Amino acid sequence: MLNLRTTLQWALIGAVAAIAPAALADSITISLSDSSQSTVAGGTLDFYATISAPFTNAAPEFLNSDGSNIDSPLNTSAIDDNGFLLNFSEVDPGQIVSGLLFAVNVPQGTPGGIYSGSFLIYGGEDGGTFTADGLLGTANFDVQVTPEPSSLLLLCTGMFTGLLTLGGRRLRRQLIA
Repeated sequence: MLNLRTTLQWALIGAVAAIAPAALADSITISLSDSSQSTVAGGTLDFYATISAPFTNAAPEFLNSDGSNIDSPLNTSAIDDNGFLLNFSEVDPGQIVSGLLFAVNVPQGTPGGIYSGSFLIYGGEDGGTFTADGLLGTANFDVQVTPEPSSLLLLCTGMFTGLLTLGGRRLRRQLIA
């Protein structure tokens, strides 16, 4: 009798597990079209993205807010999130949305180097309150700042080119004479 009772208990547990929906953590995928870009100090880089939600999500994901970070000396004020605010508000299960996600404005005087950063999207299934329910996805990126040649270097290069031109004329005159 004990075996029949144990078998019935396991059968009941199995039936409940089969009927109850699986608890899935809703998420999104963020894919940057070009995650590593370069510019000179004073330039602006646009980062375009494709955001998708898997079919397994239980409901639409509302993209309520964003956050970002980037290596020093750049800071989060260099990151312009207007692209996110204008282009991305909601992603339905199985949907793919593309557009400008953010821009990075590199201030004048930024030293050359590679600066790594990340762009984070918060949200959830509640779009009415526009609160950051939880982290839905992250996109990592790199900004390479190429130093501009200094004015003195440009002046010296111009003078050297001028001297070569004058020297070549004198040499031709001597050869002709």
